[in-house]
Amino acid sequence: MRSSIPRAGAAALVAAVLVAGAALGWGAWRAHTHATLSFYIQDRAGGSSLSNGTLVLRDAAGAALARVGLDPPLGVPRYEGEGAVDCTAEERLGGAEWRLGGAEWRRCFDAQSRWLSQWAEQVSSADIAVGACRLDRLPLLRETYSDWWLWWLPLPHVGGSPLRHVSLRGELDSVRCKASAGVP
Repeated sequence: MRSSIPRAGAAALVAAVLVAGAALGWGAWRAHTHATLSFYIQDRAGGSSLSNGTLVLRDAAGAALARVGLDPPLGVPRYEGEGAVDCTAEERLGGAEWRLGGAEWRRCFDAQSRWLSQWAEQVSSADIAVGACRLDRLPLLRETYSDWWLWWLPLPHVGGSPLRHVSLRGELDSVRCKASAGVP
């Protein structure tokens, strides 16, 4: 007489592998279709990150991908132009309004992250306007990071919906109105 335990164990193992594969597959898909974008543009004249001005982000061929306004004092990006998804109105909600607007912010962030994923990894330069200074095709260093395979961990600083994180770095001197040699 054959025992049904090995058969049940094999079935459980197959089910666990299928569930793990589906979970990892979903995480990979979500990270591919949702992204965040951060800007670190150092202004050597001011000694800090650029927090005011406008940028036109461009790909390697020079085609415009997006227009971004940086709102002072922190340089919060405000996406502009056709097709842009901007959530600054939802981000400005505070106190009780934040709790009431949380669902709206989450909907906006989801749409924005899908929009960003379509072009953020193609950025290679930016036209920058800050004060009287206008620079065309300032080179930007692009770094991409994704921890999609950790999304399922029940830790607040690790888990959550997986995203690709794209950061752009560049340097300029807004007084001399020229690119700095530091990046890239």
